Amino acid sequence: MRIRTSKHWSIARVLGPYRFEIPKKPKDYGHILPVELLSGDRPIGFKARGVAAGLRQTMRNLSRLWNVDHLGAQIRQIVGNLGKLDEATDVEEDRLEALLLELELAGFERFKFHFQGAEFEAPCVRLLKMLYGEANVEHTGGRSENGADAICTYRDALGVPHRVAVQIKMWTWDANSTRPLEQIKKACQSYEGITSGVILSTSKRATPAFEAERAKLQKELGLPVRVILRQELLRLFIQHLPKLVAAEAEPEPDL
Repeated sequence: MRIRTSKHWSIARVLGPYRFEIPKKPKDYGHILPVELLSGDRPIGFKARGVAAGLRQTMRNLSRLWNVDHLGAQIRQIVGNLGKLDEATDVEEDRLEALLLELELAGFERFKFHFQGAEFEAPCVRLLKMLYGEANVEHTGGRSENGADAICTYRDALGVPHRVAVQIKMWTWDANSTRPLEQIKKACQSYEGITSGVILSTSKRATPAFEAERAKLQKELGLPVRVILRQELLRLFIQHLPKLVAAEAEPEPDL
């Protein structure tokens, strides 16, 4: 890896052993190491998105040659994304956004490690209690759930009461089954005073067919039916996870 122009890199792979041979032109620089230029004609800007901070720091080195073995993983990551790196200038918000997306991706992988299927209800219910208040969330999931895994009760700024029927689905595929919509409909029929329905899903996206059925159900029930998908759900967990953990660690009050 070498600097090609100011604050840019070219990346090459060594193809053979070193040899010393004075070329006819320019009759100097006889140190020869055959390489393959991986980065082609497009050098890699040090502020390109995808370039790690550790690599940018090495550009402050005043030597002609320096060792970056300890940054091997970061270089391999760049090599794997050659041609895809964004040459945009170094905008702090862009890097923070990239960090958030990386946290979401890693977070979902860890969710799949720690929870599966119905186990995912418990952390979601704890999140709902953080959002609505401990006493305002009833965990109704189970064989007799009547369409709702949780019922959240609250009053708006004008004192109007609301009850939200919540369905929780840990899916790794696109939301396409109408089953949770049918369950929301059943919850509206089974629980008094339901004013809206919410589906919490780890699906990355909802299919057009699912969205059409959601809009149809919303019109039929005459109340909002909202679907919160993976990214929004993970961001809620990232935002509130420290409080959730702290609340779990608090000792029970003496009675």
